[in-house]
Amino acid sequence: MPAKGYVDTGVIGSYLFPEVFSEEAEAALRSFEIAYISDLTEVEFYSLAARKLRTGSLPEAQVRHVVQTFESLVEQGFFQRTAILSADYARSKYYLSALKTNLRTLDALHVAVAERLDAILLTSDKHQADGAEYFGVPVKRIA
Repeated sequence: MPAKGYVDTGVIGSYLFPEVFSEEAEAALRSFEIAYISDLTEVEFYSLAARKLRTGSLPEAQVRHVVQTFESLVEQGFFQRTAILSADYARSKYYLSALKTNLRTLDALHVAVAERLDAILLTSDKHQADGAEYFGVPVKRIA
């Protein structure tokens, strides 16, 4: 069992909202002893939940239930919070200034946090995974 994983928001969305990859996301999450998230992950999760409601993908009651489940998982320690540090911003800048990948700003931040924690990046985002691998950050992809 890998010791540490840093979980991208898309994987949390797949785990908690009914999607094609929900079972794969759950299995991947449970394969880690520690599943880290950052404050950024939490903010992105709430944005995802709001988008599900706004677009009519799910009814409000179901979205609220998923949000409560997420909050409970964080509170119970299923996900371990970690801060984004100044060094993570500097590392993200390095990734982006290399001009060698399709990493986006927030994805680069997630990759930097995973690298600092010496954790496997758990993601469903192809560009993020490719960028992380380019810089030598281990990745577990949820397809």
